[in-house]
Amino acid sequence: MVYYVGIETSCDDTAVALMKNEKCLANEIVTHNFSDFGGVVPEYASREHMSILPNLLDNILNKHNLSLTDLSFISATKGPGLLGSLMVGVQYSKSLAWGLSIPFIGVHHLEAHALIAKWNSNLEFPFGILLVSGGHTCIVLAREFGKYEILGHSIDDAVGEMLDKVGRCLGFENPAGPHMEQCAKNSNNPVKFTEPLRNDGSMNFSFSGLKTAAMRFWESSDKSEQVKSDLCLGLQQVIVKSIASRLKNTWDKYEVKSWVFAGGVASNLYIRSHLTDLCDEYGKDIFIPDPKLCRDNGMMIGYTGYLYYQKGMFSSYNMRPVPDYKIDQIDVSA
Repeated sequence: MVYYVGIETSCDDTAVALMKNEKCLANEIVTHNFSDFGGVVPEYASREHMSILPNLLDNILNKHNLSLTDLSFISATKGPGLLGSLMVGVQYSKSLAWGLSIPFIGVHHLEAHALIAKWNSNLEFPFGILLVSGGHTCIVLAREFGKYEILGHSIDDAVGEMLDKVGRCLGFENPAGPHMEQCAKNSNNPVKFTEPLRNDGSMNFSFSGLKTAAMRFWESSDKSEQVKSDLCLGLQQVIVKSIASRLKNTWDKYEVKSWVFAGGVASNLYIRSHLTDLCDEYGKDIFIPDPKLCRDNGMMIGYTGYLYYQKGMFSSYNMRPVPDYKIDQIDVSA
């Protein structure tokens, strides 16, 4: 019987999960509110993590009548993310692990987003990953555990970043994506946007121009609630078109049957549904985590750490966080 915790502090969510083998006992998330600032303030985020993390872990352990000495290992996000936020989670976790004389495992944030799709599923390597979040939009080939190849990525804004910036103009709080998804349900006449990088044949993405087009459309409109809904639905539709064309370009070059759709944007039910239909049409198997596991959370960090723990692969107590940690450069032992 193995008890362990996963700690996630890469940006503005303080998250802790307590797990027993592959069973999740608790998955708690505290989201910092930076609405007054129009976005995440790194220094404030670090301070919030420092204030929240110790009590959050203590409360979870107490609720399950456990103590730190019951833990077999601790995992935390090594990167990518905000340096100050990462440092809080890594230093706190390493200190606990060292004091308890148990292993510490530094986890790649994007790998964790992808591998949580293996939890309670029959997903096997190799598989493709479509990762769409606030800070990343990329297509990755997972050749084997810990071995990944980046096939395409956003050359400017990530999808989530674009939605947050447009959503701010529309008056939504961050993260804007969920609010825009709800708003889009009131539209039957979506705004028509041009698909970025249309017909270029690549596996890369671009959303900066779409962001500008959406903002200009809103500023020149009457700013009614109906226009807001039509704009939100239009954005969702063009995002699906862009993703679909990138995937088709990938499928023309790589014979990979199983695909994972992960990251915060994967919680969008409209996009999930359309990508599921696309995969069905092209004979691909798609694995999408539960919407609650698409956002940043401690369970994905804990579960990924558990997979490394089973292989006896641990990190050094001297390990440092890596803000620009690349998924094709994973080294858990460093």
